[in-house]
Amino acid sequence: MRQKILILLGSVVLVFLIVIPWKQTATPPTPKRPMVAASLFPAYDLVRSVAGDALEVRLILPPGASPHTFEPSPKKAEELIHAKVAFVIGEGLDDWIRHVLPEAARVVPLSKGISLLAPHELAVRGVSEDTDDPMDPHYWLDPQNAIKMVGLIQSELATEFPEQTAAFEKNAAKKVASIQAADEEAVRLLASVPSRSLITFHDAWYYFAKHFDLTIAASFEPTAGREPTPQYLEELGATTKKVGIRTIFDEAQSSNAAILSFADDNGLQILTLDDIGGVSPSDSYENLILSNARTISKNR
Repeated sequence: MRQKILILLGSVVLVFLIVIPWKQTATPPTPKRPMVAASLFPAYDLVRSVAGDALEVRLILPPGASPHTFEPSPKKAEELIHAKVAFVIGEGLDDWIRHVLPEAARVVPLSKGISLLAPHELAVRGVSEDTDDPMDPHYWLDPQNAIKMVGLIQSELATEFPEQTAAFEKNAAKKVASIQAADEEAVRLLASVPSRSLITFHDAWYYFAKHFDLTIAASFEPTAGREPTPQYLEELGATTKKVGIRTIFDEAQSSNAAILSFADDNGLQILTLDDIGGVSPSDSYENLILSNARTISKNR
C-alpha cells in the first residue's frame, strides 16, 4: 500500500513539473495595439516613426547583434506571435526572420523600388545586377533610399490598418523631412574630409560611399563573418601604402583582434562605424547617418 502511495505521489509531481513549464510558455496576451515587427534597427526606426502611437512595433535583432550570426530564440518567436506585418531588409541578410514569425504574418521586403547594387565581389568580376544572386543588402545607408522605404512603409501600413491612413501620412511626411535634413547635414560634414578613400571593416558601405561621393578602397573582411587570410592582409597593407590611407574603420558589431594587429603593423588609426545602430549615438535613423558622417569626417 505504501509503495502505491509513493508511486501516485511521484506521478503527481511529474505532471506538476510538465504542466508548469507549459503554462510559462503559453501564448502571450493580445497586445492593446496591433503589432508589427521589423528585422533590423534602421527598418524598425522608420516603421515606428510612421506608425506613431497607433501600433506596437517590435525590433527583432537586438541592438549590438550581427545579422550575419544572429540565431533567434523560441522566446523571440513567442514575443512576435501577434505580429501582423514584418518589414525586412531582404537580400539574404535577415532570412532568419521566418523562424520567429507566425505563419499568418505578412512579410514586406523594403527593397521594393530601390536600385540595388551587386555585392562587391560580384561587381569586381563584372557580374550583371540582373543576376538572381542576392544583391548588396545595405541599401538603407543611402538616405534617399531610406526616404523610399518610408513611402513603402506608409503604403503598407495604410493597407493593413486603413483607419490610421491620415496619421501614417502625417508621420511619414515628418520623418522624410527629418531624413532630408540629416542628409544635408551629412553632406556638409563630409565636404572637407581629408581623405575620401576608405578602408572599411566589411562590404557594407558602398551605398553610403556612392551617395556621399566617397571611395571604398578595400575592406578588412572581404567576406562578412570570415577572417582575412595572411595573404589578403599583405595585399591590403600594400593598398594602404599605395593609396596613402592612414585610417581603418572597424564596426560596432565586430569583435576582431586581428584588425588591431593589422592597424598597428601598418601605422593606421582605428575609427568605429556602425551600419545598424540602435544605441546612442545612433539611436535613430538620422543619428545613424550623422554619427557615421562625423566619424568618416576624421578619415585621413
